[in-house]
Amino acid sequence: MPSSHASTPTPRATFDATILANVRTCDTTDVPEVSGVERRKSRVESHDFHLGKEIERAIDHFVRCAETKGIELASFVDHGVPAELRGDVQGLRQVVGNLVAHAVELTQHGGVLVRARLVQETSRDVVVRINVWYTGQADASSPTLRRTGLGFESSRRLVELMGGEIGENDEGGGSVVWFTARLQQQPVGV
Repeated sequence: MPSSHASTPTPRATFDATILANVRTCDTTDVPEVSGVERRKSRVESHDFHLGKEIERAIDHFVRCAETKGIELASFVDHGVPAELRGDVQGLRQVVGNLVAHAVELTQHGGVLVRARLVQETSRDVVVRINVWYTGQADASSPTLRRTGLGFESSRRLVELMGGEIGENDEGGGSVVWFTARLQQQPVGV
């Protein structure tokens, strides 16, 4: 006899569904927080991933909204950043998504650029800094990540779990929200 109970959606599925619904209406003000953040306060989930592909996955949710607003949205991973890494890929995507949502919301013209660069490298791990540069914040009265609360607290907790920091500053005719993460290098030839 078939089971009559429906499966409960995972926090990741709920996050993805809400992002997709918001993107269809170009509403980036309601970026959900994955409820698993609270349960994961003391540990980081570790999975193998390709950094460039995961950044693209995170920003793909916002491409249509950026096109609707007539702004550019792009990503770039600096040469020298190892592509194959291991770490909390779900947390990384969540933070990139939160910061990109913030940038797209505040940008009325110009663009948003997500750039990953190498900060430190050892034989076992790397520290990567991911900048989300955008042209949206025109003056001191414009909303910032902390003042708008767009996922800042969940992003801060996730970044801390990944051994990094998060912040924002003005740079090159725009603003930058950024974070660092300590990630493991995938073993070669395994």
